[in-house]
Amino acid sequence: MSKLSRRQVLLGGASLLAAPTIVKAQGAMTTIRFSLDVQVQGLHSFYYLAREKGYFRDEGIELVIDQGDGSAAVTSRVTSGAYDAGFGDINAMIEMASKRPDEAPQMVYQYYNRCPFTLIVKASSPIKTLKDFEGHSIGAPVGSASARFIPLLGRMNGLDPTKITMTNATSKLKEQIFMQGQVDSLVSYDVDLYFNLAILGQEPDRDFRWFPFRDFGINVYANGIMVSKKLIKEKPEKVAGLVRAINRATRETAADVKPAMAAIMKSEPLLNEKIETQRLAWVFKNDFTSAETDEIGLEMSMTSVSRNRLRYWLTLMVFPESPR
Repeated sequence: MSKLSRRQVLLGGASLLAAPTIVKAQGAMTTIRFSLDVQVQGLHSFYYLAREKGYFRDEGIELVIDQGDGSAAVTSRVTSGAYDAGFGDINAMIEMASKRPDEAPQMVYQYYNRCPFTLIVKASSPIKTLKDFEGHSIGAPVGSASARFIPLLGRMNGLDPTKITMTNATSKLKEQIFMQGQVDSLVSYDVDLYFNLAILGQEPDRDFRWFPFRDFGINVYANGIMVSKKLIKEKPEKVAGLVRAINRATRETAADVKPAMAAIMKSEPLLNEKIETQRLAWVFKNDFTSAETDEIGLEMSMTSVSRNRLRYWLTLMVFPESPR
């Protein structure tokens, strides 16, 4: 297939994913610069599996993977042209589309189908309700997608976000800053915090109090694969190939995480293999899959127009400067 239609792009290339065979790419390889959301973790292993097994090569793609510093920041990276594609937050992408519609990336594969955003405090903290966050500090990277939803979380639950101090905490060091008491709380993805704290020797279920946003009325999509408008326009067949390769590896990883973990450990040997394996299995069970994916499948989740419209309007509530 040499051309990706507008509908196929909007639906995450769903019609391409059902292809029963893989056609070897011909001609020169295309380098695609790909940004992760945070530092390399087990939940990114399907990209490494696809690269290790030659699935990108089969599509005529050389994928160059770089770590990130926040899911929202991926949108800016792709919009600027620094990256061709990335694993980033759909809500930040919608915000960018409202401001720069001709340059904003396009989501082509949705992964997070349950809202992963959460606040966390130590079990010893006096913060026991959302209202208690007033007068306290919350740490998050500048490019955090979760932090952008705090104003909406507040409006929906009687919390005044102007009474909260937001503190910059880089993706790599936010848990250490939190444990040292430099901030009272963190906001991030549940799978990120849970296992990063476990790596630090903590017991996430015992030692902390969790405030999942989906328990407080926010049930939005989060990360997926976004690509630049430039790549879609100039090389639509590579967009199709990128989605095919990633989907192929994702399906295999869902069935058996061991080959994917072997691939990522080969590239990133300093990772804690035991914990990253647990993280990978956990995110599939708790964040990637939902009643929606049980019905229509992970890779076709963007076809749920009614739910997507609802979440779009929730996003506009977060970003009031966006046109309605």
